[in-house]
Amino acid sequence: MHHWYIQSDKRLDMPKLLRAFQQFFRENNEVWIERFDYKEAGPQLLL
Repeated sequence: MHHWYIQSDKRLDMPKLLRAFQQFFRENNEVWIERFDYKEAGPQLLL
């Protein structure tokens, strides 16, 4: 089974994985940040 984030030599494709995480974070961060009492620190707390 070949996953989109695994290179042909079985190593993680870190640039691709990080770009996907950045996109996920951009699309979903507001839902998570709303759970924190300190909204301005939400992104740092989430990471």
